[in-house]
Amino acid sequence: MREYCEKVGREKPPEVFLASITQPGEEVSFQQIIDKIGFYKELGIVGAATHISGDTLEQWCENAEVFGAEVLAKID
Repeated sequence: MREYCEKVGREKPPEVFLASITQPGEEVSFQQIIDKIGFYKELGIVGAATHISGDTLEQWCENAEVFGAEVLAKID
């Protein structure tokens, strides 16, 4: 995309967001998610969604809180 933007004279490529970097039921560690985010950031991706599991609202909220502490707090 960067090459195409240069070719057509666009100074800045469009911002790219990923729909999801994990899928329901996929077994990935927090470090693997952090590594994926770093890889996509190097490519110029500016945002991404991820699946957070939970069978109840309370369970989902707890899992989201852990995700925030273990992943979001460790990326810049």
